[in-house]
Amino acid sequence: MRFNVQPYLTRLLTIAFALALGTNEARAHCPAFGGGIGIAGPITTFSAATLPEGKGVLGVRAEYTRFDPLAAEELSQIVADGQTGHSLKSQVVYSLGGAYGISDDLTVGVSLPYLQRDGITAVHFDRDSGMSMQHDIGDSNGQGDLTLYGEYRVVRKLYEGIDLSLIAGLKTPTGVTDNTSNYQRIETEHQPGSGSWDPIVGIALSKRIERLSLHASGLYTITTQGSQSTGLGNRAQASVAAAYRFGGKENYGECDAIYEYFYPESRDRWLSDLVLELNGQWQDKMQVKGFPDASTGGTVLYLSPGGRVSFDGRYSASLSVGIPVYQQLHGNQSEVDYRVVTGLAVAF
Repeated sequence: MRFNVQPYLTRLLTIAFALALGTNEARAHCPAFGGGIGIAGPITTFSAATLPEGKGVLGVRAEYTRFDPLAAEELSQIVADGQTGHSLKSQVVYSLGGAYGISDDLTVGVSLPYLQRDGITAVHFDRDSGMSMQHDIGDSNGQGDLTLYGEYRVVRKLYEGIDLSLIAGLKTPTGVTDNTSNYQRIETEHQPGSGSWDPIVGIALSKRIERLSLHASGLYTITTQGSQSTGLGNRAQASVAAAYRFGGKENYGECDAIYEYFYPESRDRWLSDLVLELNGQWQDKMQVKGFPDASTGGTVLYLSPGGRVSFDGRYSASLSVGIPVYQQLHGNQSEVDYRVVTGLAVAF
């Protein structure tokens, strides 16, 4: 008789969703919704698995993004041309989250992020004077917006290894929106919080084939007007992923869980997953007082190899490196050099 890993696969999967929802920011190269934490499955793409009834998880997630800042000459030219521009050196988003299984098919959770941005420079177009002005902002740090979510599994075909879930969330305006630079309040785009109530809808599909699991997910965020009469722009995300498990035994059905209950020594305490993902993000242009900012929004596509190590069916650590393979940003913005996502989680 062999060990069935399925009861342990779902235990931490959806903490990824709870943590990632707290990183909703403004630009096309903003932190993505997605994972970072789980016992199995993808790291950034959503899994359709939900937590078992009465089970919970707690986790932390860190996402570091390195950008290619606009050169001083480029910024000067943007000012001379009367345009807008946004330059950024790096961004780190730390998220603390928790999730709980209301039933085997319904999981609810919460996420709270903290953001650190470095090397911000913005070129604004002043409509009163008809001129562009450069503002060297520097850093902008603080608590981000709290997000609540629910994931409901509508299809579960156990023996075929297929799950389909619907996702709904709400980002609340709890983050910092009053950071200043040179005694002036900076734009909402560069604040840790947006000051807006933003609903989120999505869908996730997963398929298990012995040691291989395949995943696809899509999310859409509807942004409303927030701080300083600013709407950050709606956003769509789509991802596909493949995860291959090392360690443990093949899945031979529900009887394996019974066998493991009577013979717990059959459980492999250390397991690992090799993950490859393709993560796409699209962001609409930001609007300030009804006027669109031509240098916001766009599309970024990441190829993201990664891996995960889990211990005792309760603890896990993950790492994913996102390499941009396609970028089409509007106007004058910093392109992404790379993105690193790490996570730790524990089940209870």
